[in-house]
Amino acid sequence: MNLVSRIKLASGDTIAMYFVNSSNIYAVGYVKSKEELYIQFLDGSVYKYENVEPDIWRMLQIVESKGSFLHFYVKINDDTYPYTDVTGDVQIEYVGTTINPGTPHEKYMVY
Repeated sequence: MNLVSRIKLASGDTIAMYFVNSSNIYAVGYVKSKEELYIQFLDGSVYKYENVEPDIWRMLQIVESKGSFLHFYVKINDDTYPYTDVTGDVQIEYVGTTINPGTPHEKYMVY
């Protein structure tokens, strides 16, 4: 997986986000010590999923359809994996030349 962005949380922690080949998800990141999964969607929104076991994180990295996996194993189990829209609470720093089409940044545009 390629590092494409970092999200900085209000706590000051920074999460490395890795590009995934998906029609709906741009990047994913995981904090093992807190069992928190971060998903950055193509529209620019960022969601945090809690209580996500390392096995779910590993599976997300290898399954072909990231969106389907997220939906059927995480999102519909919101009692087990509660989630929060943290879009307004994080700062996104893009790295390299890959950008999130939902939130374009001029300095990363290729003409």
